[in-house]
Amino acid sequence: MRNKGLFILIFSLVCGLLVVFSYLAWKEQIDSVARPVERVEASSEETEQAEEVEESNEGSENSTVLDESFTSALVNMDDSVRAVFEARQSAGDTIQLLVLASDLVDMGSPSMSDLFIDQMTTTYGDTVEITKQTFNENSITITEKDLIDYSGGFDVVLFEPFTLKNNGEVDIDTEHAHITTIVEEFKNQVEDVAIVFTPSNPIYNASYYPVQVDALLTFLNEQGYPIIDHWQNWPDPKDEAIKEFLDENSRPNSQGAAAWAQAVNTYFTGITN
Repeated sequence: MRNKGLFILIFSLVCGLLVVFSYLAWKEQIDSVARPVERVEASSEETEQAEEVEESNEGSENSTVLDESFTSALVNMDDSVRAVFEARQSAGDTIQLLVLASDLVDMGSPSMSDLFIDQMTTTYGDTVEITKQTFNENSITITEKDLIDYSGGFDVVLFEPFTLKNNGEVDIDTEHAHITTIVEEFKNQVEDVAIVFTPSNPIYNASYYPVQVDALLTFLNEQGYPIIDHWQNWPDPKDEAIKEFLDENSRPNSQGAAAWAQAVNTYFTGITN
């Protein structure tokens, strides 16, 4: 009997423990259902990354607009010149542009160089950085004294090759040889440099000077160089009307500077007036 009572006691304890464990398990399930879901907040680092992605997407949209505006300004350029502008802009590099000329581009108020630089700044902003080197010398002096500074890493050069300064002092073949030497020096600095030529201004009723300019244009065309021939914006050099575009020393006055600048600006910026 004693063993039977002990068995009943043990059996009762086991049943009690089973009831307790079952109750606890049931309560845990109920609590887990009722318990609110914990909200996981993004870390500040994750938030910043998301904001950067959003800003990057917005920046890409703005860049597309700028690229379209930039491209439209290149419409009148020769392919070789346009390629340099596009390559530098795509790489995020500032385009280094040099105005290399006689001091004729500085005559007039405003001068041709003033009008050109102002329009380039308006069109391209800080995408293009412009340097100017002008000389009151002929090409013999400029080359023999090594007056040109080639070290600026120039991507584009607007070059007026001193033909009017050479008039009566430097023969045609020598001028062309100087041009070749100068171009090679720029290419030694920047392999794909784009050099765009523009002749000196016309003058009234000259005899040999127009021959020099015609020979220059023929040479440049044979070499495949881009040319901005602004003479079409001036009156006929044999017509006295051209005097209204020149000062007493046959240099461009304000009206002459504007005629020259219009052609150059149309080429480089796409404007037509």
